[in-house]
Amino acid sequence: MLEILKQSPSITASTWLTETKKEGLHVGIIPDGMRRWGKERGIELLETYTLAFHQLEQTIDFFFSNDVTTLSIFFLSADNLRRAPYEVESVLKAIYSFNTIRLPHILNKWECKFLVAGDTTSLGDENLVGSLTHLQDTTNLFSKRLLHACISYDPIQELQWAIQQSPDKDISNILKHLYVKEPLDLCIRQNHPLHQDYNVFRISPLAALAGYRQAYLISIAYLQRPICPY
Repeated sequence: MLEILKQSPSITASTWLTETKKEGLHVGIIPDGMRRWGKERGIELLETYTLAFHQLEQTIDFFFSNDVTTLSIFFLSADNLRRAPYEVESVLKAIYSFNTIRLPHILNKWECKFLVAGDTTSLGDENLVGSLTHLQDTTNLFSKRLLHACISYDPIQELQWAIQQSPDKDISNILKHLYVKEPLDLCIRQNHPLHQDYNVFRISPLAALAGYRQAYLISIAYLQRPICPY
């Protein structure tokens, strides 16, 4: 897949997805820059996160409509929960609203199974935890698409859990016990996702163990601008 980018660095994301010629693509999305975007414009955090998740809905539709079968969305890391209480409360409320209003329609539309990756016991929000459980229960029989919601997610904790579940420490068994078992083909970090001047997805290099790829930059307006090497 990387050879396509090396040979034709000006292709669009749509073309890249088409020319990879691989079934069952797994894309990771890291929404980033929302607090900065809102602060620059004097917009309250809750409204900022709500607007961001609205755009995330369109991003999910884009990838699922282009034959991506698995998405991992990094909603909230364990480190994020150490921020100021007001900031944490705002993002938790926005995720709860997204889970109860917009996400059920998306999951039903794509017959998409929903799984949580992370330690939800540390969220301290019964309503949010309940909404996550409800989404998992109501989509359990779906099989056409898969969405991993990384919430209160810590990659070190994920590895520790997988190792604990694999007494023989065999690498193949450890991988089977990861929260997210499917290797990523692409990981996209979206900076300032709510303004056209910052509508940039940065594909970040991550651990080779999980199958992540090299770093590239996608400048996009709904993923239609050219892909360029980063």
